Amino acid sequence: MYMVKKYIKVGFLTRPVLLAGLAVANAPCTHAISFGIFDARALAMGGAVVAAAKTQQAQYYNPALLAFHEGREEDTRDGRFIFPTAVAQFSDSVDSAASAVEDGLDGSLSNAVAAFNASPDAQSAGLVATFARDLEDVLQSLVEEDAYLEAFTGMAVSEPSDWEGGAFYLGVRLIGIGTAEVSPEDLTLLNAYITGMEALAEGGDLDDLPAEIVDDNGNVIDPTTVFDSNADVAMLGLAEWGVSMSTSFEAYGQRFSVGITPKVLRAIAYREQLAFDTGSTNFNDDKRTFTALNLDLGFAAQFGERLRVGLAVKDLVPEDYRTGNDLTLELRPRTRIGAAWFSKYYSVGLDYDIVEHQPIADESPTQDLSLGAEFTPFSGFAFQVGYRQDTTGEKQDTFSGGLSLSFRKLTTELSYGKSSSIESAALQISWAF
Repeated sequence: MYMVKKYIKVGFLTRPVLLAGLAVANAPCTHAISFGIFDARALAMGGAVVAAAKTQQAQYYNPALLAFHEGREEDTRDGRFIFPTAVAQFSDSVDSAASAVEDGLDGSLSNAVAAFNASPDAQSAGLVATFARDLEDVLQSLVEEDAYLEAFTGMAVSEPSDWEGGAFYLGVRLIGIGTAEVSPEDLTLLNAYITGMEALAEGGDLDDLPAEIVDDNGNVIDPTTVFDSNADVAMLGLAEWGVSMSTSFEAYGQRFSVGITPKVLRAIAYREQLAFDTGSTNFNDDKRTFTALNLDLGFAAQFGERLRVGLAVKDLVPEDYRTGNDLTLELRPRTRIGAAWFSKYYSVGLDYDIVEHQPIADESPTQDLSLGAEFTPFSGFAFQVGYRQDTTGEKQDTFSGGLSLSFRKLTTELSYGKSSSIESAALQISWAF
C-alpha cells in the first residue's frame, strides 16, 4: 500500500487507488460544474447572490452590481481588499475513500490472501474475511452515496464609485467529478470471500470454500485482480485573472446597470477511465494545460428602493479540453437569474439557474434554486441563512448559515453548509479602504 500513498501525494492514480477514484466519481456522480460559490457570504446564503451580492462580491457573480453604489469612493470608503477567501465543498464519501486509502484496504486484502495461501489456517482466514468485509462496506457506501469535491481560494480588490465600479480578482477553482460503476458481481464476490473465510476461521474445512474464490491449483484468488468495477474520473483546475467593470444609468424612472468581466483562464484538465487492472497511470502524462480568454456578463435593474433583479452569464465562451489520453472535458456557459429585496436590517435573495448546467464529463447535469437572507441587527455584525435545491433531483438539499464580524476596517466572515451527504465551509477576511 506504500505505492498508494506515494501516488496520492504526487497526483497519480493506480489500480489500488481506484477506491479513491470511485469516491471522487461515484455512480452516478451527480455534479456538473455549478455556477460557483466563491466567498463566505454566498455560501451562507445558499448561493442566492446574483441580485443580492454586495459590491465586494459582485466580480464573482454579477459584475453589474458593482455600479449599485452612490457616492464617490473617496467619501464612502467602500473599497475592499479581500485576502484570503477560501471555500471548500466535499461529500462524506470523500472521507470514506481517504480512510480506505490510508488504511490500505485493497492492498491489505491482497496481502491477507497471499498470507493465507502460504499458511492456510484459521487466523489467516479470519484476516481475509475482515479485510474483505471492510472493502465491501466501502464499495457499498459508494454505491449508495454521491461524491463530490470542490475548492476555491483567491483574493480580490474592489472599488465602487458613484454609479459605477471596478474590481480585480484572481483565484483557483478545483473540481473533482465523474461517473463510476461499482459492479454488483464484485460485491457478490466479496460476500463469498467473507462467508467462506469466516466459516473457515470458525473451524470449517478448506474443501468447503466457495468454488469461485479458488483457482485450479487450490489457491485462493486475489479478488482485486478480477474485479470489474470501474470509474471515469475527471479533474478540472481553473486559475482565473479577471477585471470587472460596470456602469449604471436611469431609464423610465428606474435604475439599470451592466457589467463585464474579461478574464484569462488557465485550465488544467485531467480525465481517466480506471479499472482495478488498469495499472499505474501518470497524472503528469495524461493532464493537459490550456490558456484562453473568456468573459462573464451581468445585468441588473433596481425598482424603487427595495427590489432588485439580476441576470448573469459565466464563461460565455465554450471551451473543450482534450487530455493526454484523448478524452474530453467541456466548459459551457452558465446562466442564472436572481431577485433581491432590501431593507435597513435585512435582505433576501432568490436565484435560479435558467438552464441545466451541462456536465464537463459524463456526470449528470444540475439546476439549482437558491434562497438566502442576511440580517444586520446592529452595525458591525450580520448573520446569514440559506437553502439550495437541485431541481433535477440529483443532489440533496443543502442548508447553510454564516456570520460576519467587523471591527473598524477589518471584517471576518465564516460560513458552513450541510446536506445529508455534503459539507461545505468558507472563510473570508477583508480590509476596507
